[in-house]
Amino acid sequence: MIDNIKYVGKLVEVQRGRLTKLNITKIHNYGIDIYKRINYNKFIHILQCTTNDNIELNGNRGILNILKLINLTKDIIEISCAYIEIGCKNYQTIWSDCYKIVLKFKENISLVHPIYEKFDVHRNQIIGSKYYLFLIKNNKLYYDWPWGINRLNEHKKKILKLQKDHMLLFSMLIRLISNINNVMFFFGGEQPSINSNIILPLFSFAPKLGTNDMPFPFYEMYDDELKLFNDAYKNNKNFSNEFYNKHHIKWEKRITKAAFYVSYDQTRRLIFDQAVLRPDLYDVAYTFVYGIHHMSSWNMLSDEELLPNINKSTYRNYRNQIGYNQPILQYLGHKSYQPHHYKYIIVPGGSGLLSTSGMIIMI
Repeated sequence: MIDNIKYVGKLVEVQRGRLTKLNITKIHNYGIDIYKRINYNKFIHILQCTTNDNIELNGNRGILNILKLINLTKDIIEISCAYIEIGCKNYQTIWSDCYKIVLKFKENISLVHPIYEKFDVHRNQIIGSKYYLFLIKNNKLYYDWPWGINRLNEHKKKILKLQKDHMLLFSMLIRLISNINNVMFFFGGEQPSINSNIILPLFSFAPKLGTNDMPFPFYEMYDDELKLFNDAYKNNKNFSNEFYNKHHIKWEKRITKAAFYVSYDQTRRLIFDQAVLRPDLYDVAYTFVYGIHHMSSWNMLSDEELLPNINKSTYRNYRNQIGYNQPILQYLGHKSYQPHHYKYIIVPGGSGLLSTSGMIIMI
């Protein structure tokens, strides 16, 4: 199937199983290994990748082009790390104070900001940020920090796990491509939180207006695809549509509802309320509440307390009324999403909201 590539004008039909062209020696939980690395141009040709990466990385904010215009200096990196670490001054961004703090940190690498007993990238001015500094040098991936990686000793396990989890794609590429330049970048979490005036090479899963993050694919998207490839590879390299779709339920037998299985957030409340009113249209569940002490009803007539204190026997029956907490408690953690069982899924927006858009691969 792979050898029979069809040309339509200058376009090439995209085929499955292209990874087999890379001289694979091993397929494992952390990706694939090949006999010999190949150069970047050959890599994108074999895998039929787009040659215009500017479109994806720039988005509608032009971040990649801005990075090409800015001369990234050591001072910018150090000031940015101070900003990420402590926020510089009383939770306000005052760059001159950031620079002074950089000098103090470089004079005494064991020094920490007086607000904190220890360095913590999860507890700083940028609430919810999880940014680490990474380097690719001689086709190896390292983590770093300007005034010593001992700063990150307590985060070492998390960082190593990150490289085999959400950063798996990076780990795979440095094993496959021979001519990756030595580069430095920051890697974040699901939600971006670095303001757009801080120009850094920085990746996160759901960039939004007002931040300068470049989009990076959800781990689930390429991990699921790799598992499908591995399964087909072990079955006589059968990359046919029939084999890939063997677990799919026929359309006419699928559940005629819209599936919505996500972590709870106030911005998603509308869907849960609609599911209370129209259980014939929605199949929903949530497994986690962001800011669990802030799950309050938005209906002004509610006398409900915050989520942790809600007891079904304590309150009046609000079932089938929107804006209350109690009706949607029935959706907390009782079901899990079954891929390929539904005709429709609802995918939360990936820009500015908490995003689980990676699940679209499992429709």
